[in-house]
Amino acid sequence: GAPPGAPAIPTCQCVRLRASSVGLASLDARLGAAPDGSWGEQRACVPLVVLPPLAVQEATLVYPWLCAAHAEAHPLPLPSVSGGSGCVSWRVEQAGPQSAAAVASDRYLSVRGAGSVSLRATDVRAPQASAAARVAAA
Repeated sequence: GAPPGAPAIPTCQCVRLRASSVGLASLDARLGAAPDGSWGEQRACVPLVVLPPLAVQEATLVYPWLCAAHAEAHPLPLPSVSGGSGCVSWRVEQAGPQSAAAVASDRYLSVRGAGSVSLRATDVRAPQASAAARVAAA
């Protein structure tokens, strides 16, 4: 905030911006001069990259149940994603009461036991973008 006795500093309203399409854009901004004359008009141009939404291609994957020893030897490929910046990290959000899971690398999932596991992909370059998937043993 502003120091005591200084005029209030206008706040950015960027949260109100919404993209209408994917691609490159620029934001031209103008801040009028302070009423007390403490600063003149300010202008800026900010280049933006609008990314497509992050989406998991296979929202639910079903795999055959494997015993613990076999599951560790044969990790499952993670679902594929589209959109976003192209770089995602995966984490296990929730495992069922009789299952356990761990992301073995950026490409594989190790699952033990029956039940289902919820996964979340988060865009590394835009962490506010994420998508969910479910993996179940049949």
